[in-house]
Amino acid sequence: MNRRQTIENFFRREQAKTRRSVVAAGVGLLAVGAVSARASVVDIPAVQDATLLGGSDASTNNSLADPGIFVGTDGQGNPKRGLIEFNVASVLPANAMITGVTLELTVGQVAGSGGGVSGGGTGPESMGLYDETQPWGQPTNFAGANSFGGHGHGAAPNSGDATWNYAFYGSTAWNVPGGNWTLTSTDLADAQVLGTDNYVASWSSAAMVADVQNWLANPAANYGWLIKNSDETDSTDFRAFWSWQGAANINDPSVAPELVVTYTAATANLAWYGIANTDGDGKTWDIGINTNWNNGTGLVAYSDGAAVTFDNRFVTSNQTVILNTTVSPAAITVNNSSGSYTIIGTGGINGTGSLTKMGSQRLTLATANHYTGGTVVDGGVLELAVTGALPTASTLTIAAGGQVVMDANTGLLILSNLNLDPSGTGSAAGLLDLTNNGLVVENGNLALITADIKSGANGLVWNGSAGITSSTAAGDTRHLTALGVMQNSSLSGDPLYSSSFDGTTGLSLTTSDVLVKFTYYGDANLDGIVDGSDYSLIDNGYLNHLTGWQNGDLNYDGIVDGSDYTLIDNTFNTQGAALTEAVATSTVAVPEPAGFGIVWLVGSILFQTRRRGRIC
Repeated sequence: MNRRQTIENFFRREQAKTRRSVVAAGVGLLAVGAVSARASVVDIPAVQDATLLGGSDASTNNSLADPGIFVGTDGQGNPKRGLIEFNVASVLPANAMITGVTLELTVGQVAGSGGGVSGGGTGPESMGLYDETQPWGQPTNFAGANSFGGHGHGAAPNSGDATWNYAFYGSTAWNVPGGNWTLTSTDLADAQVLGTDNYVASWSSAAMVADVQNWLANPAANYGWLIKNSDETDSTDFRAFWSWQGAANINDPSVAPELVVTYTAATANLAWYGIANTDGDGKTWDIGINTNWNNGTGLVAYSDGAAVTFDNRFVTSNQTVILNTTVSPAAITVNNSSGSYTIIGTGGINGTGSLTKMGSQRLTLATANHYTGGTVVDGGVLELAVTGALPTASTLTIAAGGQVVMDANTGLLILSNLNLDPSGTGSAAGLLDLTNNGLVVENGNLALITADIKSGANGLVWNGSAGITSSTAAGDTRHLTALGVMQNSSLSGDPLYSSSFDGTTGLSLTTSDVLVKFTYYGDANLDGIVDGSDYSLIDNGYLNHLTGWQNGDLNYDGIVDGSDYTLIDNTFNTQGAALTEAVATSTVAVPEPAGFGIVWLVGSILFQTRRRGRIC
């Protein structure tokens, strides 16, 4: 890899960290061919820059690249001008509408400072930005220079370098020496540049917006900009800005030239066609290959950033959509009432978009996904068929008539928010069936989630039409299993479970998380078994008139009484293997009421008698 490629990779990596994008799009069914707007801001690094050295330096055709772009005059009155170019077409979408442009350059040296900033003139210098009308070459001398001292006069040029007289040294001269600037040239923008260290000079104007828009539409006409001090008759007034090479040499992308572009882009809305055609197989969701989508005027291939809809406009039978790549749609809407949809494959759905399920039929997600816009189920069934089908730490909203069903053994579902009552009626309307899986709701509301489970339990038959339920518990003919729930907090204030829960490791759980587990009746601490620690918890709950699963309210009736003891005793004497590994802390912290030592003793005696088979 050559130096140019190394530096370009450096800036692609570092600039990607600062790239910002905000998508403004509503959730719902959009007409095929309709468009919505995305407002975005992106920081584009320079692809080349140079200093044109006039006066005595022009006679030797000296060139200069590293470490900076010099603009103004030196102590001998020699003028210096900057060139800079950005490849906007490689970053912006082709349909972008540019709304704002700002060029930012960082001062690294001031004339008269002897190679730095201190001691130079600090007053503002007026510097104009001009459209460059001729292609030019990137100078290659002073490679690796990381300080300004001794470089202001450049060095002998290499073939193809831009100099005062040549756009490409040795082959192509400027139409007008000095970068084609003439007295009739009109500046696009002007900046007052102070002589202070790390001062960020910026240029911005409507004319620059028009220039960048033209570069996007006509990349071959993009020759960048010329930067020139408005008064080149004075001496010792230059400002030297860090070039993209210089910033890379000091490993500091924050001082590199940047073009900050604000734009909006029309979002295409595509509907799944699902019928084999000349250029589409009718079943594969890929990028730019199969024309399996309708955009309102004809069949097209999918491209990232489009809002996609799966409905019954073109197909009414069950559809299996094969996704073997990673896609990033602006939004996904599934509105099917005449056939199911299954999305399956080795790929996944990423990006900032959301997923909305509407209609009475089923959508099955059989890919691991990472989209961040949240999931809304307004109708029908959303089936989660594999681990990660619903992105980790995402939001899930289920309205009346909507269901989310997890296939058995698909693992822990982790949500940043769960809303089963989007209409605000005060009780659950949507249904979440965990089957035999667990749930973590980050910063969850224990009382609300407990109420949702009570609704889904429906008198412990686990067939509620709303709330959080378990069809696996409903099918348990021995009536040993249920959904338990607890706040993830011990008496000491630490998380009871931190890095693992319900057989899933690598977690970062906190005390504000609410945990739900498919487990045995009586497993108060959700470690998958019923033992003495659970009896201690239920005994403590009974004596102190507490409520909640963790305190022994196993039937969710708001009190701990004989019916709860019946449930735990029945389970203790007939339970099978632990439901997933026991990952709770070794010592389960419980409240310590007055006389708790007696409670612990009684609990221990009861535990021993139950082990001998005497059911109390």
